[in-house]
Amino acid sequence: MARKAKRPARLQVSLGAEERELVTLIAETMNQSQSSIVAELVEMALPALRVMVEALKVVKEQPREAQRLVQNYGNEAVQQLAQGALDLDAAITADGRTMKGKRARRAGGRASP
Repeated sequence: MARKAKRPARLQVSLGAEERELVTLIAETMNQSQSSIVAELVEMALPALRVMVEALKVVKEQPREAQRLVQNYGNEAVQQLAQGALDLDAAITADGRTMKGKRARRAGGRASP
């Protein structure tokens, strides 16, 4: 007797009006079913979902470690933002020029000599 191919598990999903409209538009444009579009979207999101699962495990099993990781991430983001502000300030104020090759304007509206 021939074995039947295993069918993917079905899942009922409720979408809001905006999400449903977008999925419908994509499905019509690509000439595919809405369920195949949703399945592809979930498949594309799998790497991010796996990372999320691991992060949630850390939060649940090791809350102090999770707090430390979030704090480190926040500190790194603040440092990058501060460095970006310093770099921007240096670019603006270097040699009295506002942009590379451009001179700062005087109060009268004319470029400085």
